[in-house]
Amino acid sequence: MSDVLTEFAGRPIRVDSPFWDKTKTEIVAWYLAAGLPVDALLQTFSCATPARAIVKTCG
Repeated sequence: MSDVLTEFAGRPIRVDSPFWDKTKTEIVAWYLAAGLPVDALLQTFSCATPARAIVKTCG
């Protein structure tokens, strides 16, 4: 993504994430430990789950 944005913007852009080295389970654990709203978390889904493949936002 950094390369694409750098090319598009014509200047160096670096995209970074504190979650790249974490699993989904670790990210959810971090979220809950941070005291963030559970209701918001429950409104999310993963397109990697086969049962969710029918959700129009996936793909």
